[in-house]
Amino acid sequence: MTEEQTQEQGIREIPFREAVGDVWWCLLSGVATFLAFPHRAAPDSGHWWLAWVCLVPLFWVVSRAAPRRAFWCGLIMGTVTNFGGFWWIHEVLRDFGHLPDPIAWLLTGLNAGYQGLQLALFAYAMSWMRSYAGFQLGVWRIAALYTAVESLFPMLFPWYLGNCQIAFPEMVQIADLGGAPLVTFTVVVGNGVVFAAIRHFALRDRGPRKRAAAGLAWCLGAFLYGVTRIAIVDGQIAEAETLRLGIVEADIGIFEKEARGLSSEERAVTMQRNLLRHQRMSETVADQDVDLIVWPESSYMPLGSVWGKRSDDFAIGVGSAPQLALWREIDGSAPVWTTGPARKPGAPTLRAVAAAREDAVLVGGDHGALMFWDGKALNPVPVGSGEDTVRPMVRGVAVTGRAGAARPKDGAPVRLWMVGKNGALLVGTPDRVDVVPSGTDRDLKAIAMRDSSHGVAVGDEGLAIYVSAGGGARLSTKTRADLLDVWVDPPSGRYWAVGAQGTILRGDGSAWAVEEAPVRVVLRAVDGLSPDALWAVGDAGTVLARDRKGRWKAESVDGRPDLVDLVISPRGTMMASDRSGGLWQRVVEEDTVWRRLDAPGMPPMLALASLPYVEMSSMPKDVRHLYTSDVPVPDEEDFLKNPSAEFKLPLRDRTALLRGFRKPVLFGALTWEKKVPDESDPRSRRSYNTAVLLDERGRVVGMNDKVFLLAFGETIPFGDTFPVFYDWIPEASRFAAGKEPSVIRWGERSLGMLICYEDILPRFAGDVMALEPDILMNVTNDAWFGKTGEPYLHMILAAMRSVEHRRTLIRSTNTGVSVVVDPVGRVVHQTSVDDAEVIVADVPLMNGRTLYSRIGDVFGHGCVAWGFLVLLAARVRRRRT
Repeated sequence: MTEEQTQEQGIREIPFREAVGDVWWCLLSGVATFLAFPHRAAPDSGHWWLAWVCLVPLFWVVSRAAPRRAFWCGLIMGTVTNFGGFWWIHEVLRDFGHLPDPIAWLLTGLNAGYQGLQLALFAYAMSWMRSYAGFQLGVWRIAALYTAVESLFPMLFPWYLGNCQIAFPEMVQIADLGGAPLVTFTVVVGNGVVFAAIRHFALRDRGPRKRAAAGLAWCLGAFLYGVTRIAIVDGQIAEAETLRLGIVEADIGIFEKEARGLSSEERAVTMQRNLLRHQRMSETVADQDVDLIVWPESSYMPLGSVWGKRSDDFAIGVGSAPQLALWREIDGSAPVWTTGPARKPGAPTLRAVAAAREDAVLVGGDHGALMFWDGKALNPVPVGSGEDTVRPMVRGVAVTGRAGAARPKDGAPVRLWMVGKNGALLVGTPDRVDVVPSGTDRDLKAIAMRDSSHGVAVGDEGLAIYVSAGGGARLSTKTRADLLDVWVDPPSGRYWAVGAQGTILRGDGSAWAVEEAPVRVVLRAVDGLSPDALWAVGDAGTVLARDRKGRWKAESVDGRPDLVDLVISPRGTMMASDRSGGLWQRVVEEDTVWRRLDAPGMPPMLALASLPYVEMSSMPKDVRHLYTSDVPVPDEEDFLKNPSAEFKLPLRDRTALLRGFRKPVLFGALTWEKKVPDESDPRSRRSYNTAVLLDERGRVVGMNDKVFLLAFGETIPFGDTFPVFYDWIPEASRFAAGKEPSVIRWGERSLGMLICYEDILPRFAGDVMALEPDILMNVTNDAWFGKTGEPYLHMILAAMRSVEHRRTLIRSTNTGVSVVVDPVGRVVHQTSVDDAEVIVADVPLMNGRTLYSRIGDVFGHGCVAWGFLVLLAARVRRRRT
């Protein structure tokens, strides 16, 4: 071999060796970068200090590589970085996408490669500017170029190099000026200073020393700014109003949460256990005098329907005035009566009212008056036959479900029942009622229906008849006293009737027994919540209460008015009307008293009815109140030993969110609204991922829908345009996106809501902050990712929001990590990913807006604009030379 050939061979070998060395440098750089972030299921798995040197090996490679080679080196580093940080995507694809391991790893690698393009583009641009444009790459240009690429490059899970500095509080305080991009810029400047120092001391390369010195001064200035700002913000925190929070993390895995693949019995037990666990943990924090309890995303998933109301109206009254009256209970203000639509002057007196729902109210009165209130208008009910029979007077009415329903459901058809003078009995619908034979010509005064097919009507001289759609049949009561009202307990099928001479009868629809009353006055009305919470009212201000032992005890109303009707609202407010139409309310303070209600504009009322909670499918978006239960919450071990005891409870108690405690709750739920009129169409509903705030009495204070849906998790891109995509991926969820960022107003407080990964989207958080909330609340479900590094990575990516906007950030997660991050960015409370835990913390409510809150990502956008201008100038400069 000649000397020339040897030299030629050496020329080939040297680039190969350099290339291998460059690969190792890039691998080192990539490993150092992902190690700067949490990468394992442990809070200390991230080493933030590595971020200050992780780019130095890449800088060394790019400083002597051509643009194409720099691109591939940057891609190697970026792929390693993103694979190390996002390796848990494989777990998600394998466990929930049911993909084979090779395919799951392949897709994880493709994601890492795509996100690695960010560093490849940075390395290419850096080399191109040096090699072809002749720009000297000092620390400022490198930092601005890196920040520009980072700000511009789109990612499914956006992350910034500066995010890892949350563990270095003094260095992240500049985020209130320029957000995470400014922190990234500073970290890259630090890398540039380290690289310049190595070149100067190790390679004797003088390089841009002044720029390096200025970069060092910049980093020191950022540190001193952080020290100063921490002291200032700590002073503001000490003076701020506080909110005592209880954060519940029930540690329910995703398969347990959705109970997929289980038998119907196992699924029922699992879903109910999940709800009971949240309620038991809420009992624990409620005892610590918290102001608000926070549950994670989609934590309220009851097995079956929920019981709720779509308005604030809890009772309705009718009388001689030409208007209806609605009893409205709104927390934070005194309950009021509001009047419904006016009736024509001279209209007949209304003497009976019954309600199945807020939009299903039947009203009856003199001269055969029959009207139906659908929540919007009061319309006459046509009588199909026997109209003359009901002309004299309607005295008793009832509304039930249809087709055998035990009680009316939300939106379902109803059946109307009416009784009156001369034994009148009418049955029908809001469109038409017909007279059916009652078997008597005596006056009937009241009717109570156990369900849509069975009931009892009572009247003069001890009259009681069994009622059905086919007519009535006489029952024996063994009394001659006039019976004026009847009430039924649907679960047990027991009836109570009251009347003249203090008569109280108890029966099952066939046999009757007399209960002893402590007074002998006329009893005109009876109402109750259960056989153990039953009340009757009558003449001379008489009020009787039935206790658990079946004994009746007397109360009295001052002034001794003759009380003609009684109602107990769904929240337990008890009211009675007197003969003149006046209204009285029972108030329990130190003593039990009845107070006269003198609401301005309140019309005289002779008959009252409760507007109850009704069974609703899942959780509609327009629900205003949810049922609250007083049934104790069983211990989890006892429940699992004997789940049948729990399932014997009424469904409304089993699905009630507020059970065992009475505190406001912020929780995640799946809500829906109608899309098209036909509910049989599977596309007739839009589903939403929603955060809901419920106060201690069950009122829905506010809702917030998730705006940014997770691609392939909650929606399929272009799925609405091409529905076949959902057929190809049947397990994909199909949610509708919320319209815009919003906050939940709660009294004088304002909660800025971030659902799921919205907390890692700086621009979205900035839009929420434009509404000036007092605190940032994030409900999320990291159970999809198991016990990997994702929960801790998610946490530190979100924590930067607290510094950017100087707000406390609360994160409630299903399996971890739940945290309280103070306005300085310090993690002051934190759970693990291993067990069910609670956090009780007093958190400050801050106000005002930072510079970053006002101007947003101007710094990052400025770096992007600078980058384009520099690349344009470099191209022009290269052409000239």
